Amino acid sequence: MTSFELPWHNALWERYQRLVDQGILPHALLFVGVPGVGKRQFAERLIRYLLCHSRTGSGRHCGQCHACHLTHAETHPDVRYVVPEEKSSVVKVDQIRVCNEFVLKSSQQGFYKVAVVDPAEAMMTAAANALLKTLEEPPAKTLLLLISDRPGLILPTIRSRCQVVNFDVPASPIALDWLESQTQGGTSADIALKLAGGAPLVALDALASGDIEQNIAMTKDLASLLKREVLPSQVATSWIKQAGQPEVVVKRMLQWIQATLRFSCAGQDSLLDWMPGATVFRYLAEKNDSQMLFSVHDQLTEALVYLQQSNPNPTLLLEKLLFGWLKLMPGK
Repeated sequence: MTSFELPWHNALWERYQRLVDQGILPHALLFVGVPGVGKRQFAERLIRYLLCHSRTGSGRHCGQCHACHLTHAETHPDVRYVVPEEKSSVVKVDQIRVCNEFVLKSSQQGFYKVAVVDPAEAMMTAAANALLKTLEEPPAKTLLLLISDRPGLILPTIRSRCQVVNFDVPASPIALDWLESQTQGGTSADIALKLAGGAPLVALDALASGDIEQNIAMTKDLASLLKREVLPSQVATSWIKQAGQPEVVVKRMLQWIQATLRFSCAGQDSLLDWMPGATVFRYLAEKNDSQMLFSVHDQLTEALVYLQQSNPNPTLLLEKLLFGWLKLMPGK
């Protein structure tokens, strides 16, 4: 099985393989779903199958023809990827205009032309409007493929001109079986999948990067801080060394406080059934009202926005946030 063939895509793949084989593939597809469910892997599989000159009866691209060699090398002349330029977070109107020109040209290989916009929500309004005419009147044998983690940010006029394909989080047994087949298995795979909200590819990245072990180590540091065994400055310095980026640390703390809030409000939370350091977060939930917990949540949310807009001293910022956690300790 190639890296593009993910088991939770099987039913969806059969549908789109059949559309390709019958020559009735829609001209514009919008792939939507949370990060880590394989939208981009499915897109690559579809592109390779669509452009293959010798498709196999098993529903796979042959891997041997000239077109397959070109797609494998990412040099196929009939495929164009439109992504934010380096040091930019948006897709600009000039990029879409170049894409439109590409679509209007004849196919060099005599098959389909494929233009991929990823992420589609990165298109500025002018860029999205520039794409509309091509979406409305595409040339024959053209596939416009848009991929989005946040489809709510895409203009309704763009969404309405595409066939929307939803990529849901797969059922836990399927995702866990696959994840364990890619790793050495064990309890870490289960924890990684749950921390990833069920998104298998996010979980795989977490396991490969040592994210789970890092999470466990950080919750131990937090417990030591709350017991006054270490100083906020020591923990902040350690976390920056471990995680590298302050955004990673703040997002992890946000996950912790969100689980704590859910436990505080409902008396239970599925994350805290297995989450590293769950005892610490249950204790904080039991000793604080929701207002106190929300104050930490708001502080973390504001810090994340601040990090995206500015370049503060990461150690000082984390130290300030850790003082917020200390305020949750009774009598402190």
